[in-house]
Amino acid sequence: MSSELELLKQRVAKLEAENTKLKQIIEEIANLRIENTKLKQIIKQNRTTNNAQFPRHYQ
Repeated sequence: MSSELELLKQRVAKLEAENTKLKQIIEEIANLRIENTKLKQIIKQNRTTNNAQFPRHYQ
């Protein structure tokens, strides 16, 4: 019985560690999405600026 309890405690510890790692990954993904959105906005602004400076005669 004691060994079964110890195995369960070890399993819980592993799952908690995995859970912590997954939370970090989720946070990193959220940060990357924010950065991606900012970069998309910069690209859009650059395209708008470029189109104003160098209008296309042919589309």
